[in-house]
Amino acid sequence: MAAHRCRGLRRTLTLSVCFVLVVGLQPRPAAADRDLYAEAVNALRLEQGKPSLQPLPDPLETENVLYQARLARQILLGGTCDHDASRWSAFQTTMARQGLQPLGEVIACPGWAGTWQPGALAKKWFESDVHRRVLMERAAATHISCNRFLEGTLEVVLCTTWRRP
Repeated sequence: MAAHRCRGLRRTLTLSVCFVLVVGLQPRPAAADRDLYAEAVNALRLEQGKPSLQPLPDPLETENVLYQARLARQILLGGTCDHDASRWSAFQTTMARQGLQPLGEVIACPGWAGTWQPGALAKKWFESDVHRRVLMERAAATHISCNRFLEGTLEVVLCTTWRRP
């Protein structure tokens, strides 16, 4: 059954995604990379005269990683790279009573491990109008959390911006 589900996926991802479907592993965040991606985004923000986004406090970071891990798993298993509007809305509602609220998210679609280097990825996002608006142009954004999730030979990077209520 797992092999049948993999037929429609992009050719380069088929083997790894089939392995994930068969084994049923959860993607894991590469915690050591968290700051590197946020620092790369902040470096570009500073070049544009924008203030740096702060890291999330630990309790919110824990919630954010749980949200991002579920989305990363969906992306890695589903073979498509897209936001999940209902999951995002539920996350925003759940976090509404916190001191900070999720504002926006950007995704680096699955690639082979090592594909998404922090500086190059931040520049790629900056070249996209949609991603630049999320990471650079939303004045309400005050915090950022970026995580790279690894599953077998694949990685996906997600960054979430946050604001004060």
